[in-house]
Amino acid sequence: MKFAAVPIEQVPPVNPLADATEHRPLVLVVNDETAVVDTLVNILSEHGFAAVAAYDGPDAIETAQIMPPEVLVIGAELPGMSEVELADAVKSAAPDCKVVLLSGQASKSELLGRVTETLKH
Repeated sequence: MKFAAVPIEQVPPVNPLADATEHRPLVLVVNDETAVVDTLVNILSEHGFAAVAAYDGPDAIETAQIMPPEVLVIGAELPGMSEVELADAVKSAAPDCKVVLLSGQASKSELLGRVTETLKH
């Protein structure tokens, strides 16, 4: 399946104040680099999402238990916990949550290998 690439400038912004009753999907953004998390949360919020920040795995799990997210965005290589372990823990609290793994270090095959191994258990 192929998807068309659209430059960010062409993505129409969603006005979060347009209708207070309108559903805003909750996105939980997790990374140990605060600047990355804060930037993604701001961008997502400007485009109509209800975005929440977490800066480590335990904080993300606690947040997911209180406010189950619809989407989890994880920056890979979290200290003390793998991104796959975090995804598994959050999906326990929010089974329908979609997971996006971001990595500037791990190759796709390494990341998919870890996911496959985790799913086997």
